[in-house]
Amino acid sequence: MDKIEYNHFHSYQDRKDALEEKLKARASEISEQLWTETGPVLEAIKEDLVESEDYATMVMYCKRNDSHSLLGIITLELIERYLSDNAFIQAEDEL
Repeated sequence: MDKIEYNHFHSYQDRKDALEEKLKARASEISEQLWTETGPVLEAIKEDLVESEDYATMVMYCKRNDSHSLLGIITLELIERYLSDNAFIQAEDEL
C-alpha cells in the first residue's frame, strides 16, 4: 500500500470511527429518554417479552423455583436490550 492509499484508508477509518462514536452517544441519549417514558417500556413488554417463548420458559422456571428477583433481573435486561436496539435504530435514522 502506497502513502496515498494509506492516508486515504486512515482518513476513511477516522471518519468512520467518529461517526460510530456519535452514533453510540446519540443512541445512549435516546435509550435514556425511552426509559423515562412508560410507552416504550410497555411496548417492549408487549412486543418483545410476550411473544418470546424463551421468556415464557424463564417465567415458568422462576415461578417453580420461587426466584422472583431473578425474573425481575431477566425482565429488566430484556427490556434494556429492546430499548437499546430501538435507540440505535433511531440514532442511525437521525444521523
